[in-house]
Amino acid sequence: MLPLKKAYSNDFQTPPEAIEYLVPYLRKEWVIWECAMGKGNLVRALREKGFKVIGTDITQGYDFFEVGTRGV
Repeated sequence: MLPLKKAYSNDFQTPPEAIEYLVPYLRKEWVIWECAMGKGNLVRALREKGFKVIGTDITQGYDFFEVGTRGV
């Protein structure tokens, strides 16, 4: 499975089907933070599976390395 590369060199969108390998290790009571959501593929796929997900991206002004301890 290859990443879905788009416009620029830092734009590697993870295919939504990639979460199938993660789901067995995730708990529904967790809130999952997708800190590099890009176009939101993983956010949508996880929500469709019933998970609570917060999606942010540096293009929206959320720098993972700066936001981390402050929260979103």
